[in-house]
Amino acid sequence: MLKRYLTPIFPLFLLILLTACSAAVEELPTPTAIPKPVVPTQPTYEVQRGDVVTQFQFVGRIRPVVEQQLGFRIDGRVRNVYVKQGDLVTTGQVLADLETIDQLEAQQVADELNIQRAQINLDTAKLNQQLAEAAEDSPTKDIQVAIRENDVKLAQIALDEVMLSVNDREAIIESAKIIAPFDGQIMTVSLSPGTVLNAFGSNIVIADVSDLEVVATLRRAEVEELTENMEAVVSPVNRPGESINGVIRQLPYQGTVTTEESTDDTIRVTLESSPTEMGLALNDRVNVTIPLQNQIDVLWLPPQAIRTFEGRKFVVVRDGDVDQRVDVKLGLQNQDRVEVTEGLTEGQIVVGT
Repeated sequence: MLKRYLTPIFPLFLLILLTACSAAVEELPTPTAIPKPVVPTQPTYEVQRGDVVTQFQFVGRIRPVVEQQLGFRIDGRVRNVYVKQGDLVTTGQVLADLETIDQLEAQQVADELNIQRAQINLDTAKLNQQLAEAAEDSPTKDIQVAIRENDVKLAQIALDEVMLSVNDREAIIESAKIIAPFDGQIMTVSLSPGTVLNAFGSNIVIADVSDLEVVATLRRAEVEELTENMEAVVSPVNRPGESINGVIRQLPYQGTVTTEESTDDTIRVTLESSPTEMGLALNDRVNVTIPLQNQIDVLWLPPQAIRTFEGRKFVVVRDGDVDQRVDVKLGLQNQDRVEVTEGLTEGQIVVGT
């Protein structure tokens, strides 16, 4: 009896069950494909033959060969400044002076009168000496002549004292002036009327702009491999394709004694031709390259092709599908090339790091 009722229901139940399963299957999300990891391609380099050069580079400026700092030789207050930056001056020209000169120049009129007075006294003493010598012989003639001789000596001493005082005053006047030591151009002026200054300062800088060179300030440790008279190549910063040759004229002082000559910490490069011929002007920036060592026609690789492990230098040479470690000996090295002295031959392919 139960079987008779279940028989027509079973197909309907089966249909519902299949429909539900189908819907469930359709609602499942599509799984995302997992990408395969990308294996990085290692760079390779060919062992080449060429030159390996080491060099020292720095940036300098076009500056005068002769450049001098000037200042007063006594303390005082500035009276006048007669020049400004950029002025052309001649030898002996007064560039600035101190108020001290006002008082000293006023005393020069009195000095001239004192000189005249002392000279007249000397001339009179000499005349009195001549009279004593020409007088008739008497028991006291020799004494009179001796007295007149002493008068001449005293008059000469008085004149010498006046002249010494005048010379001292003139020296002080010169010390209260800044005077151009040569024909040139004023580079800097760091004083103005009314300023109180100490002696031996650097108040005005003068230079001979007709003769130029390259100047740079470097630490002494940076130039240990350099020597004077080494060749250099100079090129304008804004025109690197152009260049002019030169030689190192001066290096920073390397000793331990400090003197006025040893305090210059600049490197100076003399150029083979005038910088103006290249269109270079005062204070223009230039790149300076100084070759240090040069290995010609040698095997080389880039630095990134060399590997190191526990002090061992080696490379990975690729021969077809086979990579093999090969020990190498290295020579000269710069930023772009490493000389290979043993272990490789030209044309081999090396796998980089």
